[in-house]
Amino acid sequence: MKGFLYLVETAVAAILVTLVLGSVFAAQTVTIDWTRADLAGVGNNLFDTFGGKIQLVLNETQIHDDIDMLKPANVRYTFRFKGIPKQEIYVGTNNLPVVTNYLESSYLNGRFIEYRVEGFTSQDTSLDNFDVLVLYDYDNYDDLRVRDFSEKKPVIGIEDDETDADGFLDFFKLQRYGSPKTLAPLNFLENNYIKKYFLGIGFIVNTPSTYSVDGNTHKYGVWNVKDRQALVGISSGGGVCVQETSPPPTCDPTDPIIGGYERESFNFLDERYLIKKVAYSDPEHRAYFGIKDDNFAFTTDAAKGYIDSTLLSETIIGNDDYAAMTRGKDNFKNRIWVSKPNDGDVDLEYRTLVQAAVATSIMDWYMDETDSGQTIEVSRFIPFCCDIAEVAEVSFVLWYVF
Repeated sequence: MKGFLYLVETAVAAILVTLVLGSVFAAQTVTIDWTRADLAGVGNNLFDTFGGKIQLVLNETQIHDDIDMLKPANVRYTFRFKGIPKQEIYVGTNNLPVVTNYLESSYLNGRFIEYRVEGFTSQDTSLDNFDVLVLYDYDNYDDLRVRDFSEKKPVIGIEDDETDADGFLDFFKLQRYGSPKTLAPLNFLENNYIKKYFLGIGFIVNTPSTYSVDGNTHKYGVWNVKDRQALVGISSGGGVCVQETSPPPTCDPTDPIIGGYERESFNFLDERYLIKKVAYSDPEHRAYFGIKDDNFAFTTDAAKGYIDSTLLSETIIGNDDYAAMTRGKDNFKNRIWVSKPNDGDVDLEYRTLVQAAVATSIMDWYMDETDSGQTIEVSRFIPFCCDIAEVAEVSFVLWYVF
């Protein structure tokens, strides 16, 4: 009888232990679910409060203070953006002076894209701290660091179309065609990011020189576009003047012959341009122009050739002067080739082309580092304007710190 009672007691104890442990684990599960739901509620409330103004986090610090006032003190956050270029792009290169010259700041839809260019050498064991590599006349495409990098991140090679280096041709899967090489003039192809962002980034013209009209001080600078030299004048009142002449300009930016004011457009050299921004008070005194037409064509020279390839998915942009830009497919999707100007002259068109190639290579990114633990993302689609149409998937990335 005692043995039977012992068995009964043991069974009852086992049942009680199971119930207690079950309650403990159930409580933990509820806590985890509640935590995620609570963070999602914080993210949705912040989106409902700020709406489309959330895009101000790209340019203004005040909105971060406003967010901090509304969120719980024990919640931290950052943002993830999908569908628009990264705000700060870390570029690694083998030729720092040349590539830095190509990658000045870009201005797009009211925000700047900054290119942080740093050089690397054969002594660097890893290139993983860069977002993208821009290689200029690189002579070692068999470098395992570069090949490994291209498996995860973009590699842009700027090479002369006359280059016969086997490593360069193999890396970008390029092959020559035609003897002699010939090329009909090309415009942009449709439906690709690089065309879109070339048009959206447009041209930035520095206006460092000074002249006076009727006692008023104005700034002006040279704009080389389509193998033509133009002068751009800006005034403290935001007026812009564009003309083809030699310095000093004869037009008054406050009463322009060709030009206007911010968000106005004008015709010049068979293209229509938008005046995006006039930064008279900035140290560089810059004028920011966008391209209104979607068929902008470079100048052409039928005597100049280029490299074609049957192994690439698309020619993204091309002309006789700059040859072509191609993006690989399948295992080569992160490899982009840009030919150098054959005459060695680098104007704003070419700089904008390189900037667009780099900018569109990073379209999914976090504003800051996230917590290594458990996070939750709450997303909304936010439109940007007004240079080109952009829609970004913007996510609040949230986590608890205590």
